[in-house]
Amino acid sequence: MLGHVAESQVHDELTEFITLMSSTEVQIVTVPTTSVVPIAASPIRGKSSESSDAEWTPRPSGRNLSLSKPNAATLRKPRKKSLKADDRRLRKKEQNKTAATRYRIKKKAELDILLEEEACLEQRNRQLQNQHDELANEVRYLKKLMREVFSSRKRN
Repeated sequence: MLGHVAESQVHDELTEFITLMSSTEVQIVTVPTTSVVPIAASPIRGKSSESSDAEWTPRPSGRNLSLSKPNAATLRKPRKKSLKADDRRLRKKEQNKTAATRYRIKKKAELDILLEEEACLEQRNRQLQNQHDELANEVRYLKKLMREVFSSRKRN
């Protein structure tokens, strides 16, 4: 049968899936928080006498900096350390394997449901055919009786 999956294969893959799920540990990654300097204390707002850098002097702009919204760059969280390519590939491979197992199990369940429905419909079809045969026999019997009644009336 095309697309049929052996029950042992599904059982093996389900066992492997459960083993993988139980062996994986959840890792909690803590992200360090960055301190935010209030705008009022910022050296941009007013000239700081503590600044010893002669090259850097804040230039006043035409807009009011205390009312401006923080841009997306200042609100971003620090990037997570990138995983090595091998680790990513292995993780994706495992994800694909478990997804394929879940898909096969789902399709097997759908197939079982369809097979049960087919069996029920076949049984219903047999019942209806039997009922049809019984009614057809009854009609033949009644026609035969009517012919006999008409033929007996003609004789009399």
